[in-house]
Amino acid sequence: MSEVRPWVGCDITVAEFVLSADCEFINFSKKHMVNIPEGEEYEGPEFTWRELITWMFSAPFDPRDDTAYIPTQYIAERIKGAGFDGIIYDSALSVDGYNVTLFNAESAKGVRREKACVTYVEVRASFAPIEEAQG
Repeated sequence: MSEVRPWVGCDITVAEFVLSADCEFINFSKKHMVNIPEGEEYEGPEFTWRELITWMFSAPFDPRDDTAYIPTQYIAERIKGAGFDGIIYDSALSVDGYNVTLFNAESAKGVRREKACVTYVEVRASFAPIEEAQG
């Protein structure tokens, strides 16, 4: 639910889905990767790109910026064109969370839905002093 950045009093529909077809996902998650290749040959540019793409998909953007999602939309279209059915990537808002983007909604069937009313939102921050401009 945190991905929609709700406020206290906000109503959200939460649903559970099951895949109704076999789907192949590309997994950019750093926390939920499976079958991770090991060895020095896998420590170079390929994994640098994986980290960059993970950051791009999970980074929160200002919803008023209608061009912010263009790079991720382009990457998603390329991945879709390569035959994948969706993308898995880490959440920027939940330490242990991840997101699944399914390109074809007909590949999943809703099995349960509930209305949730947000009653509490927690924000944690770290603070650093602001240096005064010298001049």
